[in-house]
Amino acid sequence: MGCPMATSQDFVNWVCDPTVLDWRYLRWVLMAETASLQRWAHGTTHQTIYFPEVKAFHLAAPSVEEQRTIADVLGALDDKIESNRRVAAAAEALLEHALVGAPSGQTEPLSAVAEFRNGGAITKLANGAGPPIIRIKEMRSGIGGATLRTDVPIRAEHHVQPGDLLFSWSGTLLTVRWDGPAALLNQHVFRVDPRPGLQRWMVEAWVKQHLPSFRAIAEDKATTMGHIQRRHLDEASVVVPNDDELSRLHAQWTPVDQLRVGLLAEARSLVAIRDGLLPKLVSGAIRVPVSNDPEEGLGIAASQLEEEPAAS
Repeated sequence: MGCPMATSQDFVNWVCDPTVLDWRYLRWVLMAETASLQRWAHGTTHQTIYFPEVKAFHLAAPSVEEQRTIADVLGALDDKIESNRRVAAAAEALLEHALVGAPSGQTEPLSAVAEFRNGGAITKLANGAGPPIIRIKEMRSGIGGATLRTDVPIRAEHHVQPGDLLFSWSGTLLTVRWDGPAALLNQHVFRVDPRPGLQRWMVEAWVKQHLPSFRAIAEDKATTMGHIQRRHLDEASVVVPNDDELSRLHAQWTPVDQLRVGLLAEARSLVAIRDGLLPKLVSGAIRVPVSNDPEEGLGIAASQLEEEPAAS
């Protein structure tokens, strides 16, 4: 399609005939065809696709006007996802420091400010149906195609709801506020439930204060998978402000935490919409009328995506 490579940088810098192919549309096509392209790749540590394989790749493209509309729709989703994540990250940074300037209070062990509920050995019950099972992988990347599921009845203490605070105490030590759907918690991960009078963001900030030392402890373990023990939660101390100060902090910062959790949940939902639309838009299974309004095109495409199961 008259699309020679201009530089050795990524495909965003390819020069295309703008009357035939929109480079932003080409980017989305290549993202949708990643699996197909990987089948042609050579090598292990550094995979390469050679020119003969590239020449064999054929692209059935709609009019360049529709290409631009598709690129605008998917780009608008990407922009909103990135905006949500940036604002959520800024809110998270503020919350981590919200307790720093609080007046002195009572020193208590970390284990006393929340209930650290360990997950269960749930992956062995996976049967492909039901809620997703949260492992450390899901904490990092969210629900994906490799996520295990089970519809076997599981104890309530191993259930996770959106907004819950999770803390992996083995392997990769990290905390997340769960922004996925209702799920089940696997072993090696705590669901951290704050005691009455405290907020999740407060406990999260305290856990994060001790993460560097916890990680150092885990790295010193002479095992294949480093971890901490419950006694380390007892030995880690935090300063809990008095009741009046807790009320002030709650009123000032809990709305920020709620905004953060909501933005992350919305971003995760938008990712699912984008990933559902991408292959259908570039394959022509879903068509959008040519428009200069990305939101209008997105609304039309999303409505077709919602109607598709009922039509099948």
